[in-house]
Amino acid sequence: MLRYTLYRLLLFVPLLWGLSVVVFVYIHLIPGDPVQAMVGPSASQEFVAQLREEFGLNRPLLVQYVDWISGLPAGDLGITFRSRQPIAPLLLARIPATLELALAGLLIALLVGLPSGILAGLFKNSPFDHLFSIVSLAGYSMPLFWLGTLLMVWLGVNWKVLPSQGYVPFTQDPLKNLQYLVLPAFSLGLGLGPYLGRMARAAVMEAGQEQYVDYGA
Repeated sequence: MLRYTLYRLLLFVPLLWGLSVVVFVYIHLIPGDPVQAMVGPSASQEFVAQLREEFGLNRPLLVQYVDWISGLPAGDLGITFRSRQPIAPLLLARIPATLELALAGLLIALLVGLPSGILAGLFKNSPFDHLFSIVSLAGYSMPLFWLGTLLMVWLGVNWKVLPSQGYVPFTQDPLKNLQYLVLPAFSLGLGLGPYLGRMARAAVMEAGQEQYVDYGA
């Protein structure tokens, strides 16, 4: 077991390196000049060349890659084009809100998906099971960004039940934090719920086929 774990960990290193190469090459294959897009079409070519030199974009791709990959272990992710601020502190400042949203969305998905999936598995081919199949299929087919947009329009803009955008830290105002969290958390939870529900239904149905299970007992 230990040898297998070490083997998988060793495979993770070339996999991570390969992903870094793919991401780096993909970014440079995107059409357009990022510096030109940042300053606009009216900027002089001298100013564009100055910025390209400042950001190191005039160097060979191999040199740019080595410089970029060598800074990753130290947390140096570069600077933003617009504000010219380090990227790492900006990402770290948003981690609490991201974790809060992810956990809230997962909680809603569990509360919605697991009970409905278990009931659908227990009462196979019942009206509830058929309704669950239709709703879960609709959840599979519905993109999260579209569901979030609909909830924003309905609950945030038209009905004004919840705020459609913004964020307030929990330590600053817990009630407002929950008000701002409900809408995006439901968007994530309702998108993930069908997957958990289908897995719960399949697990219950598989367990129900075992000889030691008797629902009528």
